[in-house]
Amino acid sequence: MYNLAKKMVMNEAMQIIAVQIDYVDWLKFESKLNEQPKKKSTDLNHFVEVMPQPPFSKALPHQQRLDPDVFLAELNAIHKQLAHLPPLTDEILEMAKTEGRP
Repeated sequence: MYNLAKKMVMNEAMQIIAVQIDYVDWLKFESKLNEQPKKKSTDLNHFVEVMPQPPFSKALPHQQRLDPDVFLAELNAIHKQLAHLPPLTDEILEMAKTEGRP
C-alpha cells in the first residue's frame, strides 16, 4: 500500500509494544481509508432456511399430558428408594471429580 517509515517501540525485554509513524504518513493512510467504500453489514438472511411445520393437529397427539399428582408420586417413590444414601455434599462431589466413578 504505502511505504511508511515506522519506528518500533520496545520494552525492556525487547518486545515490540507499539509502532509509530509520521503524522504526514498517517494523514495519507487515513485519507486512503476514507476513500474506500464502506462495507455493507453482512446480511445472514440468505442462510436461513424455513422448514415447513406440520399443523398442530398432527403434533398434539404425540405430546404426553403430564398429571402433576402422578409425577409427584413417582418423584416421592424415587426419593424413598434413595433415602439410604447420604446427602450430596461438596466433599462428595469433589471426591467424585478427583477419584472418578466406579
